[in-house]
Amino acid sequence: MNRFIKRALFLLAFLVWSTTVFAQGGNPTFIIEKQVGQATGHTCQSYVLAIALAFKRDPQVPLHTWRQLRDVETRIRAEIVKARDARLPKDTPAKDRLAIPVDSAKAVQLATNDKYTLAYKALDAVEFGKFTGARTGVTAKVDLQPSFIIGGLVKDVVISSAKKIGGEPYTSGHQFSILGISGPDNSTREYLVLNSAAYKAKPGEQLFNSCQDELPDQAGPYFPSLSWRNDIEWNFDGNKLRAMTVEKK
Repeated sequence: MNRFIKRALFLLAFLVWSTTVFAQGGNPTFIIEKQVGQATGHTCQSYVLAIALAFKRDPQVPLHTWRQLRDVETRIRAEIVKARDARLPKDTPAKDRLAIPVDSAKAVQLATNDKYTLAYKALDAVEFGKFTGARTGVTAKVDLQPSFIIGGLVKDVVISSAKKIGGEPYTSGHQFSILGISGPDNSTREYLVLNSAAYKAKPGEQLFNSCQDELPDQAGPYFPSLSWRNDIEWNFDGNKLRAMTVEKK
């Protein structure tokens, strides 16, 4: 086929894709292009929920700029705190005042005028891989070039929880977004992870993980990373992996 015809067909396909994406409410690629990390050291839960909403590409919940993402993230965080505090006894120690999925579900519902909620599944490794691949639409490794268009390749995201990612430990657990999987169902399987790690330096001390409610809440800047990883120490529900998705009600 003539190379000019090939180029014309490619440009036509891209035009159709981009028109569809923006008609649906935007392209979540801005999260990487603008380096939009979580707002503070306590907002990993609301950050991943805002990202999941961005991937809905819903014109009624517009999320295609960093300001819109930040606004929704902070609103969800406020609702998570309200739901958590209403559920727990008032004398619960700070270190035990942890939000759970039911708090996040209520927060998403309130932040979206009852249009969306959070669904939770506990899946074994095989089921988790199948579920994540089907949701994201990415089941083989793709090259993460600077021009990588996550809004064009990734259909949706799955949220999970880790005790440690790479060399970064999370005492109270940390939620992150999965945008795809690659490889067989064993220790070599990799996950395409979008993560805002919430690490910050105390003056004169080593790095510490501020993604914990018992530590003082600190503003960033925090920046997201997008990478293929197989060095995740998961937070299990029993012996199963946690899979959370934002769903229409």
